[in-house]
Amino acid sequence: MKEKLLKTPQGSESIFLEEAYKHEKIIETINNLYTNWGYLPVKTPVFDYYETYEKLLSDTSKKNCFRLMDRNGDLLLLRNDITLFLARQLGRILKNSNETIRVHYSDSILRHQSEIDISSNEFFQTGAELVGKPGLYGDLEAITLLNTILTDLKLPDTKIHIGSRALLDSLLKNFKNIDSSTLIELIDSRDIKKLENYLLLDNSNKIATDITNLLLFIGTFNEFSAYKKENRELIEKLGLTNDFKHLEEIGENLKGLGLIDDFRFDLSEVTNKSYYTGIVFKAYTKGIDSAIASGGRYDNLISTFGKSIPSVGFSILLRKIEGKILDEKFIAPTKNYININNNYITAYNEAKKTRESGSVAVLKGDK
Repeated sequence: MKEKLLKTPQGSESIFLEEAYKHEKIIETINNLYTNWGYLPVKTPVFDYYETYEKLLSDTSKKNCFRLMDRNGDLLLLRNDITLFLARQLGRILKNSNETIRVHYSDSILRHQSEIDISSNEFFQTGAELVGKPGLYGDLEAITLLNTILTDLKLPDTKIHIGSRALLDSLLKNFKNIDSSTLIELIDSRDIKKLENYLLLDNSNKIATDITNLLLFIGTFNEFSAYKKENRELIEKLGLTNDFKHLEEIGENLKGLGLIDDFRFDLSEVTNKSYYTGIVFKAYTKGIDSAIASGGRYDNLISTFGKSIPSVGFSILLRKIEGKILDEKFIAPTKNYININNNYITAYNEAKKTRESGSVAVLKGDK
């Protein structure tokens, strides 16, 4: 009992005082950026029926999600992925597949994190979804909006890694005995030998080596373009030409915008979430050993719940990065409070004038 009094269930963390002030100011700054880009706020339910999402959850998500029974005995899923819950809501209300909708959210998620994970602050997401905008234009809007937010927060040495689930799906068409989940686990582990040996189950040694190198490629846009040129025959043989072309078009646009140095092209970013259908991307910052933001294109997800509508979006694990955000505009101005001592009526009037001038006034008064 004493041990439980000192702990809180995962997902029920509290934030107090200066830390809460910083949290709210960061959200306010991000929400203003969303608004300036034309995104309107949405709220998703805290729980929904588990069976609605079961087929869309990865094995890892199923292990880490929280479930409970309602009073009628139905199994419920607590909100562990806002994109999934939002897709369900949009699928129910959207009637016209040609309309474009821009939405954003900032809310808690509930899922298990290991107590020994030093990056376990993954219980609050802020993100945006661009619904109804297909192809290159939509992809560029999503990644440049994310980049704008991370730049405005002044996170140190932050890069967005762009990969492609579409490229992986195209590659898998060349294999008969390769399980996509196992392949993704091996890619994530970046164990070259194990990945190559697994590919050998279905291909020649030379091709397995080449594909391993392809799947683990990370580099600048110039390095990506050079790799594409040097391996043109392999890319054509594997049926990946269009996937590489799309990534190169993204790079050319980012280069034209002067943003290319903020990005890396990373073919190991393929995601274990099966609902992604196009580009996928993650953001990494100095001092944090896992991704601080992730997103991608999911053109078929909303059709699970209603109309087929192309969509792309991202989420940022806000609590994960707040300790790295040092900009003074997010720091509570407690040192600059003006203390007013007097009888309450006089003190109230003095404080009112002080606040109208833009300063913070605290009524001290008698005890």
